[in-house]
Amino acid sequence: MHCCLVAFLLGDSIDSRNLSSLPCRCSRTPREVKLVNAIKEAIEVLEQSRKAFKSKTLETLRHRLADVLVEAE
Repeated sequence: MHCCLVAFLLGDSIDSRNLSSLPCRCSRTPREVKLVNAIKEAIEVLEQSRKAFKSKTLETLRHRLADVLVEAE
């Protein structure tokens, strides 16, 4: 991600309009795609097992993983 940021800064001036679109300019590496997919799968499994295991710890984990995905995008 930092390589994309440097390239962006060297190529254009940055302001509030183009800052928000910065993450969209960078493609994800295969490793990042695998990690995102693994996190999504873990969230799905935790969501499906939510009723079977009424655990606050698992609920907290599910929320934390979902937050990580939101921050990554």
